[in-house]
Amino acid sequence: MKNEEKDLPKDVISLDAATQDVTEWMDLKRMKPRQRESNSETIDELIQDTMSGQLSFDHDKMKVVQHLLFPIGKNEDVKTIEYDYRINTGKLNNHLKQVKAADVDGRFLAHITALSGVNSGIVSKMDTEDLSIAKNYALFFI
Repeated sequence: MKNEEKDLPKDVISLDAATQDVTEWMDLKRMKPRQRESNSETIDELIQDTMSGQLSFDHDKMKVVQHLLFPIGKNEDVKTIEYDYRINTGKLNNHLKQVKAADVDGRFLAHITALSGVNSGIVSKMDTEDLSIAKNYALFFI
């Protein structure tokens, strides 16, 4: 069976532009060099997701937009999810109240819902490919 490249996603922005977007986000977040170094693999994934068009950065609104590979809902109504660049402790704690410390998936879900403001029921319906991207972003807030 012949491997068809037409089904493979193409990069929509260059490596340099994606790196610049992610770096600007880290600068606006005031991410320390040590945190950047320890999360270098995840940063590389964010850059790749930005190159492919699955993530975009709106530095004016201070939002990261995830363009879902698999939209959610009967009519695929939810096509994007927007995440805040920063989050305060009070907002995050409201989402973590019912989550046990050892519940890793629950903690990720709480962070994703706190950062996006999207109902946990919607986030729970995300395809694993989309959820992986959301988790990579949320990792910087855990």
